[in-house]
Amino acid sequence: MTKADRDFVFLIFALTESARALRARYEIERLGGVRKQVQPGIVAREFQSVFEQIRLALQFSSNVSKIFWPHGKAASKAAKRGDRLRNLAGLPGRHQLSDRRLRNHIGHIDERLDDWTEQSPCRRARQDFNSP
Repeated sequence: MTKADRDFVFLIFALTESARALRARYEIERLGGVRKQVQPGIVAREFQSVFEQIRLALQFSSNVSKIFWPHGKAASKAAKRGDRLRNLAGLPGRHQLSDRRLRNHIGHIDERLDDWTEQSPCRRARQDFNSP
């Protein structure tokens, strides 16, 4: 078994997740341009794969955020690790990835979907149908 520097492991993980997020982003752009003519005047787009790539890009970006801006109090081991890694990588303390809203949206996707679909026309129609 070989030993690896702890910071090196975290930085390699962040680098790998960053590369995966960028590949997903480029794939989103590529798939966004895919159109198939189903019949004259009707064009289909590849939405399922686009949404999958969006989800992957967000998840990979969230993983990078966790490495450099971990959750916890300023005195925690994780917070100290984040400070040290940001310093090694030359990242400022305030960065787009430091905003935890993205991470929270991903981590609590079920709650976000509840909120988003609360006013769904289909949901209201079912409620109206089931009402006495």
